[in-house]
Amino acid sequence: MSRPTRESRFHTKYPQISEESHSASNKIPKEKYNRYCSFIKNLITWRERLGVGFEEINSEWLLDRFYKFDAFLDESKKLHNSASVITKGRILCFCDDVQKVDAYYTAICEKKTSSMVALGKENPDIKRGMGLKFWVDRLGPEAGKKHYDELRHKQKSTSKRSILYWLNLGYSEEDARVKVAEHQTNFSLSICIEKYGIYEGTRVWEERQRKWQESLNSKSEEEKAAMNKKKSNRKLCREELSTAPGIFYIILLPNNQIKFGITSKKSVEKRYSDRLLSGCEIIFEKRCTYGDALTVESIVKQVYSYSIIHENEQKFNQFGYTETLRCDVDASKIIDDVNKLFYMILGC
Repeated sequence: MSRPTRESRFHTKYPQISEESHSASNKIPKEKYNRYCSFIKNLITWRERLGVGFEEINSEWLLDRFYKFDAFLDESKKLHNSASVITKGRILCFCDDVQKVDAYYTAICEKKTSSMVALGKENPDIKRGMGLKFWVDRLGPEAGKKHYDELRHKQKSTSKRSILYWLNLGYSEEDARVKVAEHQTNFSLSICIEKYGIYEGTRVWEERQRKWQESLNSKSEEEKAAMNKKKSNRKLCREELSTAPGIFYIILLPNNQIKFGITSKKSVEKRYSDRLLSGCEIIFEKRCTYGDALTVESIVKQVYSYSIIHENEQKFNQFGYTETLRCDVDASKIIDDVNKLFYMILGC
């Protein structure tokens, strides 16, 4: 009697997905097999919760979503010290219907916060700020300030909107500031593409930009002057950096891993030392504004998230690992994708 194949065993346990689609399990590395089993179990659970069928699932879709799920768990462990945190990003690993995911996630959040909202309505004077005054009143001037400072430091070290978080990951101060600005953005081309896909996302972003420009032009000179006065120096610095000259680059490393990134330096050679670039090949450079380079970098990270190396895979520490792709990625395809992105954004 022949031994059942891996895909047939998966199909027996999870019949909602076709046996042919389960052939994706044969392409999973041995060290990730247990995580893949967890992914399939979560996939069944979440799609049933959302009321979504399984007809669209095939082996290629499963592989793509597994590696997104895999990257999400690693990032969640770094940020929250836990892989069980439920976020919208986690649910989107299992379902493409953004509206259903939004509605379900909103319901989860409302359920979690309903008791806090009710408590606040019943006790309007309750102290919920937990600011410096709260801890000084509770612990005394010295102990309260010390405890507050410790809490603030902990918050900054775990927040992607803090420079300290990125410095702790090994980024330079310049790159850390860029990362903070990137995560403070609530609406951008890269966010639209992640949510709606590359073509529809670009259309949504351009429509939003058009409406924003029309709204701005409709205001009086006095209103425009008042708006400009309210802008902080920090905001102005981000705007100046966004319109400053920049370069998006792709480097082929000696071990055939692919490093991509951006710089405000005059050239990639100015960004890295001659010693570090020895044995490397700069296979792509695009001069544009720093903001456009940052947008393209964000999209590439999303599209190729499943191919980004883990920290223990990096061979060249100075290049980092968060924008470095594995050796099996086709460099010519990345260059082609990047050229298409720049054409959509810049028209050239």
